[in-house]
Amino acid sequence: MEYDPIERLLKEADGEAGDCGRELRGVAGEARRIVRRRRMARRVVAGAAAVVLVVGAACWQWVGRGPGRETVVKRTEGGEEVRRLKAEVEELRREADWRMRLARRLMEEEEQWRRAMELRRELARGNPMEALRERVDYAAFAMVYQGDRMSRELGLAESAERLYRECSRDFPGTQWGQVARQRLAEMKERKEG
Repeated sequence: MEYDPIERLLKEADGEAGDCGRELRGVAGEARRIVRRRRMARRVVAGAAAVVLVVGAACWQWVGRGPGRETVVKRTEGGEEVRRLKAEVEELRREADWRMRLARRLMEEEEQWRRAMELRRELARGNPMEALRERVDYAAFAMVYQGDRMSRELGLAESAERLYRECSRDFPGTQWGQVARQRLAEMKERKEG
């Protein structure tokens, strides 16, 4: 028998979250991907910086400094070693360029992902006008529902008729305003029939 209150609480929260739990796992996955991309970008930039430093140090050493410079240049001029070193420097330069392009691309992808997440958050907050329409629709529904209860369950036809009239007057453009007008027509037919 386990008694870990935190684990039990998390399991209960997962059970209550339902579909929201999937969204949260998706958000956690996206967060992990961002962290991986950032780490990769840092490694690429660090690698590019290391390559540049190595190339710079090699150039510094090969060119030489001070009074012994002439001897270094004379010893390696025209030789196979100079060609090999030039080829190595060019290869290091290409690798540094490749790493810089990769770092830029990763940073662009991260920026695109950040913009997409901001848009998702904004959409999750919702359009205020849409939220207002939903609340108006819900208010009209509540009046029709209450009128139905008064009419059918409690036998208060006059009170129900008043609620239907108010709903059809106050919320004429909603679906529930139309339902309220239908209920009024049905009540009128019953009275006449």
